Amino acid sequence: MGDDATATSGATPMVERQLVEELCRAFEHAVEDIKRDPKDPQGDLLYTVKELHWFCKNSYNLGISRLGSWDLDHIIRMMQVGLAVREYYPSDIPTQEADDIRLRSTLSHFVVASAMVSVARTQDDVERQSQVYSSLRQHVVAFDTQIQERMCLNNMDKLTSKDLYQKFASLLLFDLEAAVHLELYTELSEIVHRAKQCASVETFKSMADCLLRGHVPPRDLYSALRQIINEIWNLERFDPARLAKYMRCLFQAVLPLESELGRQILQEAISKARASAESGFSFPPEEVQWLATVAWNHAVDYWRLRNDEECKLWAQLVLELVQYAADGGHLGQQIQEHYAKLELDAA
Repeated sequence: MGDDATATSGATPMVERQLVEELCRAFEHAVEDIKRDPKDPQGDLLYTVKELHWFCKNSYNLGISRLGSWDLDHIIRMMQVGLAVREYYPSDIPTQEADDIRLRSTLSHFVVASAMVSVARTQDDVERQSQVYSSLRQHVVAFDTQIQERMCLNNMDKLTSKDLYQKFASLLLFDLEAAVHLELYTELSEIVHRAKQCASVETFKSMADCLLRGHVPPRDLYSALRQIINEIWNLERFDPARLAKYMRCLFQAVLPLESELGRQILQEAISKARASAESGFSFPPEEVQWLATVAWNHAVDYWRLRNDEECKLWAQLVLELVQYAADGGHLGQQIQEHYAKLELDAA
């Protein structure tokens, strides 16, 4: 088969595992036979639409009904049987049947990708882990392609659409995890962009956590996480606490390596703090104070290097940010006093 995975999740007894293995092989042999397009002596197809239905439906139902009891490799293989059989349906089957087959295929891609991410996370063999993550990404692409086709055909009711986009949100999170593992850092922003159509705050939060754990290069981290921050802001404007946390984490990760990006994040924080204040929902004071303190120390570092221009730029941003510290102006006054001692504005 095109992509496979091995795992030993669950506690399937050995005898049952052997029986399941034989069952998977029997279905896979049938797929190989279907590929040969066999005919009887009269020239009629041995595998009629009815037979294709049988293999497609039963492989799917077996995989779904045995989630949690079969090993994941068997679940994946059985679901892939249905995906393979789908390719051999004639093009003139009734519309309703074709739609049912497409939906079953879409859901199969979801199950396979979900199983594969569990397999990948438990793999000790790094090369094998990368192979599984790569295969997972192919199923995410297939799922995406199929739901876009359904949207173009305008044949999704609201309930189906909601369910599929919830599943798509989960798959994009898996896709991001896979891309980070495979070090495909330039693709991260595109994955985040695709998640916009799912409009899921929880997905964006999980994506942010994944990126922050992933040792992503600063510029790629900035590009992807900034998108996430803005999407969370758009979806959850009146709960800035989580947003502030991600801005702090991004600032902390980027500042030692890319000062320019750090300054852009600080400007973004000022913008968000201002907008929060105008909406009556203050930015977390402790986050503002932390950002201001770290940024001020960075400004002083430039002063010590005799780079007065950069020092001024950072100091001015800090003075703007501390307006939202909600401490009665105490931190702002301290910064003003320290800034005056640097004598940067002396004639």
